[in-house]
Amino acid sequence: DLCGGRLETAVPTAITCSLSPRALSNDLILAAFNSEAEAIYLRCVRACKDISTLTKLRDTLLPQLLSGELRIPDAEKLVAGSL
Repeated sequence: DLCGGRLETAVPTAITCSLSPRALSNDLILAAFNSEAEAIYLRCVRACKDISTLTKLRDTLLPQLLSGELRIPDAEKLVAGSL
């Protein structure tokens, strides 16, 4: 318990209770920030991988669909196999 707050809200709690005698240490604030920043970074990395996969699928399937070389049911089977 950090001045009545949870660890996930250490930074806002640190700001609101910074005038109290129980002020948080810089290490605790930095650890809370790093935890949140790492989670955001990992989501960004995952999103970039997803974007790359979807871009490859689009670039592969769209020309074939537009030309009539590939039908929707066939494309669905290909996509299901690649995801």
